[in-house]
Amino acid sequence: MVININNVINKDIPSVAMAAGIALKIRRKNYLSREVSPEQLEAQVLDILSYWSKILVPNKQITILDSVSYNEQTNIVSLIQPNGETYCDANAKTISGYIDAVSEDLRDYLRRRGLKIFSGKLFKSLPIK
Repeated sequence: MVININNVINKDIPSVAMAAGIALKIRRKNYLSREVSPEQLEAQVLDILSYWSKILVPNKQITILDSVSYNEQTNIVSLIQPNGETYCDANAKTISGYIDAVSEDLRDYLRRRGLKIFSGKLFKSLPIK
């Protein structure tokens, strides 16, 4: 969803829409929904995981992370921790396996960067310390 600055939201807006104006009007529907090639998806996911694991994980003082990887054949992000494994499926847009604050933080970051992963829970990122 994209909403311009200084707008008053007075109704529900679809998650893939661009809205602007006073009163708020939907300007474009399906604004963000476009087909992505497998190569583009792989490059996007690898960029997201690289930034999350190299920049955010140390700044959030996450110490229980063994590894995070991406399988381009199945489009699944794997997060391996001592307590269990978490899988984020980019095709089905789901998360499964061991869910804790670290896996929720990864899911939140994937979503913020455009890779929608749903679990039915509210998003909650770990704070930077």
